[in-house]
Amino acid sequence: MAISDLDLHVLQRWADQRIPAHARSQVWIELDIKPGHVTIVECRPFFLDPDSEPTRRPVARCRWTNTTKTWALLWCDSNGRFRLVPDFDTSPTIDALLDEIDANRTGAF
Repeated sequence: MAISDLDLHVLQRWADQRIPAHARSQVWIELDIKPGHVTIVECRPFFLDPDSEPTRRPVARCRWTNTTKTWALLWCDSNGRFRLVPDFDTSPTIDALLDEIDANRTGAF
């Protein structure tokens, strides 16, 4: 279930443009890439000790299904479990998922 290089490039470009340049020392987006899915993670310096490891909070997961050639969008609940975004169908393009994250209709992102 390999994710295409083009989709990974689109995801990385989206993550890079998500945070304004002046704020990137305070918050940034990282992508945890695994076979079959990409987890979007919000990172921040630990406020009590800026020299320690940054805090990492999973925000969303984009899951690729190779058999159907579609993407599914999942949100991360307060227990760290990923759940399908309600009222959002799978999509053949990653762009639809990123648009849904940006629109944040459910308030999950």
